[in-house]
Amino acid sequence: MSRTKKLRGDCQHCGMPIDFPAEIIATSIPCPHCKKNTELFLTQPLDTPVIPGKVLLWTVITLLILVAGFLGSIAALNRAKRMADERSAPAKNPPESSAK
Repeated sequence: MSRTKKLRGDCQHCGMPIDFPAEIIATSIPCPHCKKNTELFLTQPLDTPVIPGKVLLWTVITLLILVAGFLGSIAALNRAKRMADERSAPAKNPPESSAK
């Protein structure tokens, strides 16, 4: 039993897949489908993005939620500070009763 690794390439003429042993890469053989001579090279991988679209979308959504939470907490802290300042400030001019 041969332990030769099988590779897969495409015919340069008909585009059909060809399985071949690794030892004969870069040689020319007749295609088993169209019978024309073709050089054996590995099939080029498809151009796929490094980061899938779903991952990118969920990352953006997560960042928007984090930014909204941060801005909300800043607004809540500012409001709490204002309320504390209003409570601790002495009454500026209490209304005088004019009973003349």
